[in-house]
Amino acid sequence: MDSIPRNKSAALIVDASVMVAVCAREAGRFERASTEMANHAQMGGLFFAPGVLFAEVLFALCGKFSRGELTTQQHARSVEILVEYAATILPPPHGDHALVARAEQVRGGYGCSHSADGLYLALTEWLTRTAVAELITFDTGLQRQAAVTAPHLTIRLLTT
Repeated sequence: MDSIPRNKSAALIVDASVMVAVCAREAGRFERASTEMANHAQMGGLFFAPGVLFAEVLFALCGKFSRGELTTQQHARSVEILVEYAATILPPPHGDHALVARAEQVRGGYGCSHSADGLYLALTEWLTRTAVAELITFDTGLQRQAAVTAPHLTIRLLTT
């Protein structure tokens, strides 16, 4: 049986910007992101993300560490938090490979740096077929891309 929410408790697709905010306890973003995730969990909602989420978050955390924004201990704790959340985030029900063609269509005329965004949007679109689904992000570019290439999706831009 697929891990598809079939009730109104909703599927929340979590973008890397949200997970970085939570894991690194980013000033100005941590409270908003962690509150959104906690509220969704309390309502019985499910979390989803394409596999690229973990590579994007690890890359961002490594960058923060390299730039001195995180100490060795903070970086280690950030990765631990990611591991903890990973246990609660479901993969695409039919695998990432089922999203690739649509992700490339959604990327459309956007540059290569938007390739991962296409996977998040394709997953949101796929889950919307059978459930209430929305994507949360701090990334205004992702929201703009969705407005042009997949305007029927619910993209919630988190603000601080």
